[in-house]
Amino acid sequence: MRVLFIQQGLGYGGASQSLIQMQKCLKDDVEMYTILKRNRRLNQKLKHLLQYSKMVAEMDIPGIYSYSEGISTQEDLDLALSYDAKEVIDFIAENEIDIVHVNASVFSNLYAAIKSNTSAKIVTHVREVIPQSDDLITQFIVREIRKFSDWVVPIAKEEMRHFSDLSNCTMVINPVDTTVFQPIQKRDNQDVLTIGMMANFNPLKGHLLFLEVVKDLILRNNGKQKLQFQLLGLPSPGLLHYKQWMPLQRFAYYQEVMKQVKVIGNDQLTCIPFLENVEAVIQNWGIGLRLEKSMMPWGRDILELMAVGVPVVALGVDEVIIQNNETGILVNAIDVDSIVHAIQELIDHPQKRESMGAKGREWVEKNAGVESYRKTIVSIYQNVMAS
Repeated sequence: MRVLFIQQGLGYGGASQSLIQMQKCLKDDVEMYTILKRNRRLNQKLKHLLQYSKMVAEMDIPGIYSYSEGISTQEDLDLALSYDAKEVIDFIAENEIDIVHVNASVFSNLYAAIKSNTSAKIVTHVREVIPQSDDLITQFIVREIRKFSDWVVPIAKEEMRHFSDLSNCTMVINPVDTTVFQPIQKRDNQDVLTIGMMANFNPLKGHLLFLEVVKDLILRNNGKQKLQFQLLGLPSPGLLHYKQWMPLQRFAYYQEVMKQVKVIGNDQLTCIPFLENVEAVIQNWGIGLRLEKSMMPWGRDILELMAVGVPVVALGVDEVIIQNNETGILVNAIDVDSIVHAIQELIDHPQKRESMGAKGREWVEKNAGVESYRKTIVSIYQNVMAS
């Protein structure tokens, strides 16, 4: 069985890491190929991680909308619809691909061409959050996925909402290799509690909210609990070459974030650049945060934090991964006071932190293990090929 993965380029975020983990899981079951949306800066640096792909190609495929910028525009849709998919079709034909596994929600513009010109089946991994408004772009994405996908694989309940009535739809939580994320029994420097957030760098991820929370916690705990804060995945201050690749809107956001980082000072806040292996950093955190404005508490960052026994405070109400007050704390409002109150509860009660961390680790081992994930994806492929 030959499977082609189509991916929005590589990066340090959840979608890329999930693709890497998925290929690692499936290496003994299928022959894999990958098409990446061209990204000279990151693809070349990280492409070696797709070591199980027989071939990795790069193409200038436009997406329907820009999740990284948190926007969807008519221009994005028009550009996507004007794209000639011949290069993709030729790749599928030349490599005799059986299944096209689209590891994103934004390439639905390819589906009609694939179905019309090849015999390949289509599996859609619904990763990027489909725009929440019921606009023409959302309608197009949902319509194309429903019409042409032979199987739909959302990663959480929120992503199921457009597809839950389909028989060929299975929710599958991202896998975590817990042999890599070994739990740490004792955190470094018990006198200092480290609170961290790891997030890809875009405005949806809540960096400015994190910094407001940090300032509030510093004031509240002055003279009581010594706190250190870490922001993982943020470009280091002073790296002005980022202006060369950041869109102007994103660079303005970067400048504002750096301004607030400077206000706090590096004696209490450390900014850590993107890392391939995050466990070396997060294993020493006492509390992990997910403050994404989408308020959807089910990202890979949460799973990886739980995998090393770190309790998580996250925005949202969905308990698909975090069981509120058991394996972490959910906050149902984008509100600094509410977030700080939840974090302070864990700061003041070390035993609660340890209990939540241990239960989180247990949950990941039981529900997000790589072997069960492998069996589920292989079963989906077998069902698709038999249909």
